[in-house]
Formats: sequence, structure tokens, C-alpha cells
Amino acid sequence: PRVAEARRARHAAAAADPAVVAIVEDCPLLIETGLDADCDAVVYVDTPREERVRRAAARGWSDADLAAREASQHPVAQKRARAEHVLDGTADRTTLRRACRSVLDAAAGLMGPAAVPGGPPGRSGPVEPPGPGRADGPPRTG
Repeated sequence: PRVAEARRARHAAAAADPAVVAIVEDCPLLIETGLDADCDAVVYVDTPREERVRRAAARGWSDADLAAREASQHPVAQKRARAEHVLDGTADRTTLRRACRSVLDAAAGLMGPAAVPGGPPGRSGPVEPPGPGRADGPPRTG
């Protein structure tokens, strides 16, 4: 309940700020919790299992730890199918950053060219950083 309330408060604040054109949710269980229903778009960063294992090991997790965590989530194929945008999790940071910017530009563009005065659509204003989600307001990308 406290997390949901914090999420609603954060979204309300963002919705009241005309400079915020998108909110990004960094939520591994977005689909499992049903929060994807609150999103205008879902983005899935697709990373092969071998790479996920390598990254988890760098955090001190065993293959079994990762397998247990992933078993509590929807299968990768289901997440991929649910997403409006699928990004390559093996891309270098520059390429991935460009892909993210493109997705955010598309989300901001949902508000139209005059969404934020003083700039072109999708490039005019801050993007709310990842954090607890929102229920209404500007477009959200999960």
C-alpha cells in the first residue's frame, strides 16, 4: 500500500508539471503486477540468458539465484510479445541510449507538437526518471 501511494503521489506531481512529457518505470514485474495497464507503452530490453547469467554473477548471484528469480516472472517470450518496443540488451551503451531516446521521443510525441512550448515534439522537456509509477497524467513508458 505504501509503495502504491508513493507511486500515485509521484504520478500526480508529474501530471501537474507541464514540463514532464514522459515517465519511465523501471519495473521488472510490470506485467506480473498488472501495472502495464497504466502504461501507454511497454519497453522490453531483450538480453540473452547467457548475458543475464554473466551480469547476475557480477552482482554475486549464482545461476540458481537468477533461475529462481526468473521463475517468479512471466516467460521472456511473453514479455517480448507484450512490449510495444523491444530493445537489444547486448547493444553498446551509445546504441542503447539512442534506442531509448527514440522510444521516449515517440512517447512524448503522443502529446503532439505543442506538448511543451519552445521545442520540437519529443525533445522539449524533461523525462521523469525511473521510480514508482503513475495512474494518470503525461504519457508513460514502462
